[in-house]
Amino acid sequence: MDILAHVTRGGISESRHAGFIAIADSTGKALLTSGPLDQDRVAFLRSSAKPFQAIPLLETGAADAFELTPAEIALACASHNGQPEHTRQVQAMLDKAGLRVDQLLCGAHYPYHPSDADALRREGRAPSNLHSNCSGKHTGMLLTCKHMGWPTEDYTEPEHPLQQAILNAVADFAGLNPSEIATGRDGCSVVCFGLTTLQMATAFARLAQPAYWEKQGNPDRARAVTRITEAMYTHPFNVAGTGRGDTDLMEAAPGGRIFSKGGAEAVWCMGFPQRGVALAMKIEDGANRAEPAILSRILRTTGLLNEAEIAAYEAKQLTKLKNVRGIVVGEYQAVFDLKSPEDWDKGCC
Repeated sequence: MDILAHVTRGGISESRHAGFIAIADSTGKALLTSGPLDQDRVAFLRSSAKPFQAIPLLETGAADAFELTPAEIALACASHNGQPEHTRQVQAMLDKAGLRVDQLLCGAHYPYHPSDADALRREGRAPSNLHSNCSGKHTGMLLTCKHMGWPTEDYTEPEHPLQQAILNAVADFAGLNPSEIATGRDGCSVVCFGLTTLQMATAFARLAQPAYWEKQGNPDRARAVTRITEAMYTHPFNVAGTGRGDTDLMEAAPGGRIFSKGGAEAVWCMGFPQRGVALAMKIEDGANRAEPAILSRILRTTGLLNEAEIAAYEAKQLTKLKNVRGIVVGEYQAVFDLKSPEDWDKGCC
């Protein structure tokens, strides 16, 4: 894989982050990549899978049966901060179905939002499953199981009907057979999915394009992707929260210009409904510190967002490297090129 970004100090490239970037349309065509396609390796989609994991929630009718709001659908796709507004809404979702917090199998961790994590510690309170960044997703899974009459005590297991339904959905979006997808167990215990960066981008492009599913004779899925993506870009706070990249990016480009979902180990995917394309990136070493610099270069190079939108995102997320006294000592420099796969093969430009 080629280097995507340097971390500089005193004019020296002190560290480097390699990875792969792909921009694709809903047909699965690679429009632009950061290197030849033979450099694109399989990695786990991690939490970038959450919009697809919400597909059964919409397609089974569970979301309507329990009268979920768009804001709650966004939470079902979220890696949220565990801020009070997040946990309150997840509890409300559980209450709609008569479910309990202890039925969530996501596990508990302190809120991602530092001040809320500190508040729990000061009060001597342990975090609950509600504080897990995945609690909205798991609540959506439980609601689906209850609506369908599926077991709720083992819904995270790979053989469970829900996880099988999600695997089939991910395969449809990525243009694969389910048997072609490598699987593992995610941090919150559900199944995670191995895809190439191009397959990730293809999946998000199909999420961005309800017309793709209409052409496939699947109007129910067309409606589901519309509701999911609209929920995400209309309620960006619920997708992540204060200070988080997904939220800041969607707030910088409102009006349905972009929906965004990052994942662990430096995976980040986003769709552009008005352009009919999506991008995915994976940083090889799993470190996400250079993501804002990399993303800014992608957006400027491609024109997928305008300068004002990119600047609004950068104002919140693009930082210099500082020491403990706050002195700027370096920066993150994105250094890749984007070309068509054909041009990479020709050694062009």
